[in-house]
Amino acid sequence: MSKKTYEEAQQTKFNILTAANEVFTSKGYAKTTLSDIARAAQVTRGAIYWHFENKGELLAALLEDRLERLNLLPTLRSALAEDQRDPLGMIQKWALLHFQSDTENFIVSPLGDILQQVMASEVTNEVQSRLIELIEGVQQMLQDAFKRAIALGQLSPRVDARMAAAYLQGTLLGLVMALRDGTHIAPYQSNKLIIETMFHHFNDLQAPAQR
Repeated sequence: MSKKTYEEAQQTKFNILTAANEVFTSKGYAKTTLSDIARAAQVTRGAIYWHFENKGELLAALLEDRLERLNLLPTLRSALAEDQRDPLGMIQKWALLHFQSDTENFIVSPLGDILQQVMASEVTNEVQSRLIELIEGVQQMLQDAFKRAIALGQLSPRVDARMAAAYLQGTLLGLVMALRDGTHIAPYQSNKLIIETMFHHFNDLQAPAQR
């Protein structure tokens, strides 16, 4: 693929994602069709299928795109880089990124509402499975980042990386849901203090001694 063709394909993908965000938020996920998105993006349905298998794949791509643009995925990848000497610091940076204004705006946005509704559905469906797959990928990256912090001596070798990741994610989920529900409107410094306090206690999350 030539550079020009690649750039054109990327621009088309961007246009589709932009249109999907607009149509999803105006009509709702369930009532939106790929034809609606194609018209809004001024492309054919075939162009959409070139980039995305179905509507669910498109919604998951929107979430992944936001995680990239909000620097959440890049920060986790940085924690896992071979030349990274401060993975624990990058994990903390990743946690705090959840409370920057752009991320908070996304959390309470109409798209955030749609994602929550899909995840909260009691009926397992393809789009829910795709979103869970994406979230589990982030969870694995976080766990691996904790393992790197342990390997580099930033945490005790007895710390359980899985428990550390679950502890951090559980706290973040609670803070994020409180933000969405409007029950906890804390300034950045308050959330920063909560996160910093957590990082002082990760060494307490030690795996049971082997007999």
